[in-house]
This record gives sequence, C-alpha cells and structure tokens, in this order.
Amino acid sequence: VAGLWRDAVRLYDTKTWELVLELPSGQRGRELQSVGFSPDGMLLVAADSRSVRIWRVPDGAPAKEHGMVLQLACFDPSGSRLVGVRDDR
Repeated sequence: VAGLWRDAVRLYDTKTWELVLELPSGQRGRELQSVGFSPDGMLLVAADSRSVRIWRVPDGAPAKEHGMVLQLACFDPSGSRLVGVRDDR
C-alpha cells in the first residue's frame, strides 16, 4: 500500500510491483497519516489530515467515511472495531 500526497491510496502487488488498485480519496493535498488492512484483508482504512476512510478491497468501493482527524487508524484483531489515535495537544 502506498499513500500519496495527491488524491489516492494505491495497492501494489509485492512480487511484481504492478498497480493492483487505486482508491481515490477525492481530495488533493491531504496528508496521509496511516493505512492498514482488516485482519481478513477485505477492508482498508486510511487516516488523513481531515478524515478516516474505509474501502472494500475486492472492488475498491468506499465503505465508510468519518470526518475525524486521526494520526493512526487500524482494525482490532477481530476486524469488528476501528482503533484510532489522535493528538489533542
């Protein structure tokens, strides 16, 4: 997975380094903070400087978006919850 400063999160095949899927965030210039897969590999979460997004990996369809700013977002081991960390200085 590669998060881009521009407007997408890209998934690459690690054997061939070919682009497998590009997930559009719809916003340019957002600073990507973290990306992570659900334990079953079916969902991908990305936290950027303005929101948290979840996509379905098989078809690249958006699953959810939340306007919360997090520095880190990941799935718990069961895959049923999202864990987030934010800096509230």
